[in-house]
Amino acid sequence: MYQPDDAVLAGFLDRVVSADAVDASLADILKMLRSIDMPSHALAKKRLRRPAIEAMQAAIDAELTLAAYEANAQRRASVIFQRAGRIQPIDRNRSRSWGKARRPYHVAERKGGCYGS
Repeated sequence: MYQPDDAVLAGFLDRVVSADAVDASLADILKMLRSIDMPSHALAKKRLRRPAIEAMQAAIDAELTLAAYEANAQRRASVIFQRAGRIQPIDRNRSRSWGKARRPYHVAERKGGCYGS
């Protein structure tokens, strides 16, 4: 833990005031904040944030391209099930045979241009 004066030196606090000077210090800070030209302040904040906003927009645009969508679709389609030595595509709509003992499914990668090749 830092002592108050050391915390100011370390940059954790802007200033230290005594308990009886808090109201006067607050009034000075409010007077200073009210004197800020808000349109200029908003423009400065926008300029400071522009690089981060542009980087986020570029990442979103790169992720939402047709090529990125197709790559994701291929990656999702590459997950298939292997059953009884045969490779079968995932079919989530297939009805299950209730009550019958089934062999366990294993996840495998799709090889080639179509399922099973």
